[in-house]
Amino acid sequence: MYLKSIVTAGALTIAATAATAECSFENDTKISMLSAGFEAWKAVTDQMSECGNFEAELDQEFRTKQPAAFAASPSLYHIGGVSNGTVTPLLNEGTIRPLDDLVEKYGQDLTPNQLIRVDGKIMAIAMMVNTQHLVYRRDVLEDLGIEVPTTYDEVLAAAEKIEEAGVVDYPLGATMMSGWNLAQDFNNMFYGYGGEFVDAENLPTINNEAGVKTLETLKAITAYLDPEYLVSDSTYVQQQFQQGKIAMANLWASRAGAAEDEGRAKSLVW
Repeated sequence: MYLKSIVTAGALTIAATAATAECSFENDTKISMLSAGFEAWKAVTDQMSECGNFEAELDQEFRTKQPAAFAASPSLYHIGGVSNGTVTPLLNEGTIRPLDDLVEKYGQDLTPNQLIRVDGKIMAIAMMVNTQHLVYRRDVLEDLGIEVPTTYDEVLAAAEKIEEAGVVDYPLGATMMSGWNLAQDFNNMFYGYGGEFVDAENLPTINNEAGVKTLETLKAITAYLDPEYLVSDSTYVQQQFQQGKIAMANLWASRAGAAEDEGRAKSLVW
């Protein structure tokens, strides 16, 4: 059977009942998958395994492994979990296939906003939404009389007070690992400051007020981070919360529940 790899995108939320439903058929075709290693994908792949003949590899280095794995002949995996930022190399290399025929045959329960289209073709099925939120220790902020920050200037002001109080090792955590994590932090902040990556003529527009403000803010944040912030990814920040080492972080929503580990990182709110 000829198959290019199928992609499931982490972009939109499916109803909770879908994640807990029992498999309605017995799978007799061996299927393998490579995706990120956080809890949402674990929940999804655990349910997929209930149908049999399914093997998932959950690896935080998936974004660097997928292009070569999918380009192999035959592909090393049948299915891949991606994000908006990691599907592009697969599209460019033509190693994932359109899903229109499968959606027409089996996708009666999918909603239109789950269908990720590129040039009119369905190239991925969204299974969740994952955005960054300010996650903070409510007890720390309340004890120090700090209002919940709503801007980065307020985050920095709160971090200064927390540092002066000495109640945690570092006031802030951040996903600033060199490479994708740091780039994604720049992208999100740049858009937050009103930036646009290209202009009407499709030329780069990063060297502007929004770009400079983003770099200045990222630099200011580092004063309140663990000095090893260039190796700090989502798992690193999650563990810092669990160990009670930090008070605030702009962290992915998929990590927030795990960060709130009762008895260690209490009173997290996002």
